[in-house]
Amino acid sequence: MAHKKLRRLAALTSALLAANSAVGVFTPCYAESDFTAYAAESTEIAREEYGVRIAKESDEVRHDYKLGDKLDLTGIEISGYYNTFDENGKLIKSTDFLNKDLQEMIDNGTVTLDTEDFYTNFVSGTRKITINYGTASTYFYVNVENEKEECSFVIDELPIKTDYILGEELDLTGAKVSGFFTDGEQKFEFKNADLQELIDDGTVTIDTDDFYNYGQKSGSRSIDIWYFNRYTSFSVNVIDPHEGYHLNLVSPPDKLTYNLGEKLDLTGATVSGVLYYGGIHGDIFTSDASIYIKNGLLKLDDSEFDNTQPGTYTINLILGHDSLFPDTVSFEVTVTDEYRMRHSVHIEKSNHSLDTYQIMFNDFELNDLYENYIISGSNWLEDKDGKAFDKTEFENKPLLEMIENKDVTAELSKVYHSTHPSSRRECICRELRVDYGDSWDILIFGMSNIEEQPSIEWEKQPQKTVYNYGEELDLSDAVVRLFDAENKDSEGVTGKLSDLIADGTVQINADNFYNCTEGKCTIFLGYNDGYIEYDVEVLAEEPDGDANGDGKFTIADMVMVQKHIMGKKSAALSDWKCADLYKDGKVDVYDFIVMRENFVKNMK
Repeated sequence: MAHKKLRRLAALTSALLAANSAVGVFTPCYAESDFTAYAAESTEIAREEYGVRIAKESDEVRHDYKLGDKLDLTGIEISGYYNTFDENGKLIKSTDFLNKDLQEMIDNGTVTLDTEDFYTNFVSGTRKITINYGTASTYFYVNVENEKEECSFVIDELPIKTDYILGEELDLTGAKVSGFFTDGEQKFEFKNADLQELIDDGTVTIDTDDFYNYGQKSGSRSIDIWYFNRYTSFSVNVIDPHEGYHLNLVSPPDKLTYNLGEKLDLTGATVSGVLYYGGIHGDIFTSDASIYIKNGLLKLDDSEFDNTQPGTYTINLILGHDSLFPDTVSFEVTVTDEYRMRHSVHIEKSNHSLDTYQIMFNDFELNDLYENYIISGSNWLEDKDGKAFDKTEFENKPLLEMIENKDVTAELSKVYHSTHPSSRRECICRELRVDYGDSWDILIFGMSNIEEQPSIEWEKQPQKTVYNYGEELDLSDAVVRLFDAENKDSEGVTGKLSDLIADGTVQINADNFYNCTEGKCTIFLGYNDGYIEYDVEVLAEEPDGDANGDGKFTIADMVMVQKHIMGKKSAALSDWKCADLYKDGKVDVYDFIVMRENFVKNMK
């Protein structure tokens, strides 16, 4: 029993040692960078909460010990807190300490230290030192070396079975091992012992991850066995009888050297292969690699290839890429900086089947968008002095076709806020960017404050949907529900639409309403990645000419309109629609003429 207890302790320390061996030196590990707190059981009177952490350690902190050394806490400082809450959850008492010497806090009884493993474990390895404060704790690690420790472990006989079919269970029958361990006081030894029995009783541990890794090809597998801090291993062979993919590279591509910017060209690459079905010899094929890549038989792995940087890159062709054991052939290509491939590209619309709203709201398939555009471009070689060679041009090529042939790439950006380049209005925009080599062209789609559904929805639509000419939009009774962009399955939150517009949470596009003399208009409202809309009707009504908003038409309105037409900054029309007497959607000299005529009539 003592052997088993010591063995279990050793297994823990072995794992910790293995973790630290990767960095070469032991590095202390701390449980938390901030307080760790655990609430005590609530009572009718109060609830307690503790927190503690290691706040600081000086250069004096000792991390390495010999077995039998006394634990030294010099240089370690801790911080902590203690809170008490009443039965309603109200904080009634709070105390804390900051950067206190750990040894002093132990001596005065504030915290306690759990060092049992440090003094009772006689196996070399790491030790966990736990600091307790009330119901909270934190910890750090130290390394302990037992200079009297001796350990050996060898395989006397291999298992009878060393060859396996993929999927078979590991069989250790016949495997014999010998081992010896002493910590300086106790000794444990076994000779020519059955390996499986030692695994079953916990004396040794076994690592079979490599054996059961089905993602490997047929071949050798390593079986590792641990005894305390020592391990040994043996290999077995695993074969897949259904492994049916064998690929050969008959000839590499004609082009193996590339200038900067040139695309990968597989012309001339020829492969041959054999496909097996259930271990039976199957199809034999030999042809151009590009044909098999196109029909899906081969997979091209050119992830390493970078035509923007000089260097040598490996290109892989994979047969059976969707199987457990694909077969791969490779060749290398070189990118030089003697010449640079340069490009130019221009995109333009070929038809108008999609409008801006569809593109903004993503109410279409991307291929439907690409079908609306054609591109023109050129490419040429340029030496280090900027001299151009071998220019090639193309005109009015369908964008979708160029994308499918991988001659160009296209991307529709996410919605973003910007100023539209033509209207100069604040808009929510999207970009269609087409990249051709080192050149690109961009088309911008923009609309005022509108995005995709469904981050916003109506809780209560505005009751007023019919307006007289010149009336202001009334959203006072409207209520909407907003949804978090990260959690659209939530119930959302409701709010008055007018308040949400006022504080900028919801954006409104009512341009059509304010530009509408009469008829139906659509109001758009946007939030995060969503939008909603509703229609209103504006009735035909004669504007009254009250440009300054004082409730009456006087000569003062005529003066203001005259200044407005002349571009005076002081002429701020209260409501331009009231001055649009000519009813053409703007205020200009024609409105002033009508205004003057009406003023004369009123005088008479």
